[in-house]
Amino acid sequence: MPDDSYTTLLKPSRVKLRIKGSRFIVSARATATRREAEEFVESIRREFHDATHNCYAYSAGFPRSEVRASDDGEPSGTAGARILGAIEGRRLHNAAVVVTRYFGGTKLGVGGLSRAYRDAAIQAIKASGTTERFVLECLRLTFPSDRVGSVMRHIELYHASIDDAAYAEGAVLAVSIRRSHAEAFCHALIDATAGNIEISELPEASPPANPSHA
Repeated sequence: MPDDSYTTLLKPSRVKLRIKGSRFIVSARATATRREAEEFVESIRREFHDATHNCYAYSAGFPRSEVRASDDGEPSGTAGARILGAIEGRRLHNAAVVVTRYFGGTKLGVGGLSRAYRDAAIQAIKASGTTERFVLECLRLTFPSDRVGSVMRHIELYHASIDDAAYAEGAVLAVSIRRSHAEAFCHALIDATAGNIEISELPEASPPANPSHA
């Protein structure tokens, strides 16, 4: 898989399970950054503030992922690591899963807890579904007005998207394109306009795109 393409959760999900009297509520969603993942975890903690445990794991960032897992008071290694294992086992990035537990009076044991948290996370991931995402490069294109038609054809050909446009004496476009396609796109534009184009990289890359930028 190219280094600008990864798999993440398609949609938020919530799954409810009951295992030997304990009630499990599993919340999962895609989270693009560590901050977003932490905010998601905190929102679940507030929602289920009376729960016995709110255990979680997430993978944030791509291609350099930052992972974190918490047992939230469960025996070490029985919860957070198992949730993270479910995330990594499906090669997910930018994904967070929180497993909320209301203790029902019957202890599950270390093995039972580990299976419960792993299986709960897997069910939530299945409920969310998965999708391929792409990291985008943001570019500013400046060119004469008589080159608009040629530039637009190449934007369509390379499945780029126009984020902003200004037309005065010439044209200035802000476009987003899949990172692995950016170099070829730029060369094609230079050839198509006979060099009558200025291409600059915008300060920040845009958020990961949906599959329409394939």
